[in-house]
Amino acid sequence: MVTLSLPFPPSQNGLFKNIRRGRARTDRYLDWEGEAYFAFMEQKKTCGEPILGRFTYHIVLDEKKRANRDGDNFNKAPLDLLKKVGLIQDDKYADAGSWSWGPVEPGTCFVRLFPKVSA
Repeated sequence: MVTLSLPFPPSQNGLFKNIRRGRARTDRYLDWEGEAYFAFMEQKKTCGEPILGRFTYHIVLDEKKRANRDGDNFNKAPLDLLKKVGLIQDDKYADAGSWSWGPVEPGTCFVRLFPKVSA
């Protein structure tokens, strides 16, 4: 199992911008990615072993940031970061995922990954 606390992610709607040659990550996404990478490095030794293959996940979002937001728009950035740092191979291996608003450290989200257990 992997557990990790990350900065509150940007909405999926604000991750990319259209440019002449296609799409590029927004400055906000790049800033978040840098902060999230730093948070990962601080927790690297205690967050758990990388998951190879299939997994499920649950993300708890800071309930104080709920306002009028659609919570399911906040999954992409954390999952992409987990791939980038090697905790998962790819989010295409997620068998299921869920999210909730909850009591976490202000301005953060809490990610928990569960490896698929073979029968």
